[in-house]
Amino acid sequence: MEVVIVILSICTVFAISRPLTCIIHEMGHAIPALMFSKSKVTVYIGSYGDDKNSYQMKMGRLNMFFSYNILSAYAGMCVSQENVGFIRRLIIILGGPLASLFSAILSLVLVYSLSTDGLVQFLVIVFACSAGLDFYWNIVPNKEPISGYDSGDLYNDGMQILDIIKNRKMPKAYFEAHELVKDGAFEEALQKLNTLESKVARKKDVLRLKIYCSINNNQFREAQLLFLEFDAAHRPDLNDRLLMVLIHMGLNELEEAMALIEWILKRQWNHIYAISNRGEIYRLKGMADNAFQDFNQVIKIDPSYHYAWSARGGLKAENNHLDDALEDLEVAEKLAPKDPYLLKNWGIYYLQIGDHQKALDYFKEAKASNLFILKIDDYISQAQILSDKG
Repeated sequence: MEVVIVILSICTVFAISRPLTCIIHEMGHAIPALMFSKSKVTVYIGSYGDDKNSYQMKMGRLNMFFSYNILSAYAGMCVSQENVGFIRRLIIILGGPLASLFSAILSLVLVYSLSTDGLVQFLVIVFACSAGLDFYWNIVPNKEPISGYDSGDLYNDGMQILDIIKNRKMPKAYFEAHELVKDGAFEEALQKLNTLESKVARKKDVLRLKIYCSINNNQFREAQLLFLEFDAAHRPDLNDRLLMVLIHMGLNELEEAMALIEWILKRQWNHIYAISNRGEIYRLKGMADNAFQDFNQVIKIDPSYHYAWSARGGLKAENNHLDDALEDLEVAEKLAPKDPYLLKNWGIYYLQIGDHQKALDYFKEAKASNLFILKIDDYISQAQILSDKG
């Protein structure tokens, strides 16, 4: 019984300390960002950019939003609108992990150098562990993206550091293309990338970005040719192979897409993006039971992955399990409320309950993201016809 009490105490103190260690980490980013720029700096605690369901606090140029969601207890983000040079950008990104590391070390030094009672020592040690984990989770590069509130992909500090070091000598057009992609302007981004000289245009990150833009422009044959060039010049990782899966799906080559997904899963059985895409293929084929199995598996592997909740909710709606669909979609809403794929699945839900105009609004909002979303034009046409009939 004593062991259970100790474990529960550690978990409770750890959970309470998370917001504080998150604040320290994000302020490690925010302070140098304020020093190196004249623009506003925004910090989110408890979310990846949710300024609507949060308590706001302003201090000069610093704007902070506090939110608590058990599904995103580790979430935090710092945003500065002003572009800064390579060294300053590196310091801003490193500031977060270093602040976490410093607070962990300082806490342990205080515990062992000051005479404090056992309870205080226990609290400080748990806090130090929380801060130390913050440092580890953020400094070790992680290729798996996090979905921000506005649906954009975010990467941890270690990955961002690798990215800016690797791309520090890239031409201006490359970074301009990146900014256009964030705004969903994929055609304009491609135009920027096509201005790059041939040597730069063959680089891995440039080709990868061109493939991504071509997919979202529905230029699947062009994307296929670019991927063949990418495959010949570089060594695609499993996530790169998923771009080819999307190309096959865009060309309605579902068997080819499925074969490539199985190839990926033989090398990494728990690849949530591959399993999710397999679920979508089963969904397209009308194999609902198989699709449910895949989305259930993804949620079991990573309960914070919003796409699986959204897709499962849409699938339930398609099969008239409307109460269960609503529950899944509400979970996805908490995780990534602006996600275009969620908007599509909300549209499916409202289509099924007979609110055709609301469904149409959701489908159009999803379409406005310019992302490649399966059957979105078909859904818009269907909802438009039903809405016009009244």
